[in-house]
Amino acid sequence: MAKWRGLKNTPFNISAIPLLIKRIKEDFSQDVLLLSPDKGGKRRTKIPGLKKKRINSFKVKQFSSKIIAKGKIIGVVDDIIGTGGTLLRFYEFAKNAGAEKIIALITHGVLDTGIKKIKKRFTKLYLTNTIDKKEANVDITDLISRALAGAKRTPFSSSPSLRSAGEGGRRNKFLLPSRLRLDE
Repeated sequence: MAKWRGLKNTPFNISAIPLLIKRIKEDFSQDVLLLSPDKGGKRRTKIPGLKKKRINSFKVKQFSSKIIAKGKIIGVVDDIIGTGGTLLRFYEFAKNAGAEKIIALITHGVLDTGIKKIKKRFTKLYLTNTIDKKEANVDITDLISRALAGAKRTPFSSSPSLRSAGEGGRRNKFLLPSRLRLDE
């Protein structure tokens, strides 16, 4: 019977992006151009992306003069599917730029209506199971388990430290409960 004590609401970051990228490369080879749909995605993932101007909750304008998509397989990496507006505008941009296939790699599928819109248009949707959705096809259980197992105390602090999985900027944030106890 193991007891974990002293883990006090310590935040740590993990990212499912490396798992999403691994899946798309397994299915579509190494010749996939990965892009972020906007500046926020670029900041979080360090993946180049489009410029975006949000007009309102449902309207987004995307543009970029530097991306050459003609004949390429494009993978768009984003954190959530809400209404699907950002991803649908990205789809239109990539299609008009001549992309052969357009694939979505998403960490959180929030709204069912948005997920349905994306599945209808995109060649493929890779969605993690951070939220229980039937469309989820990338399991991150191991990633979270390894992150929790890797939380350990540093010699100079009573707080656990953790090396983050994945690369990039800001990552998904999980909080450890104030007391983790494993009892029978």
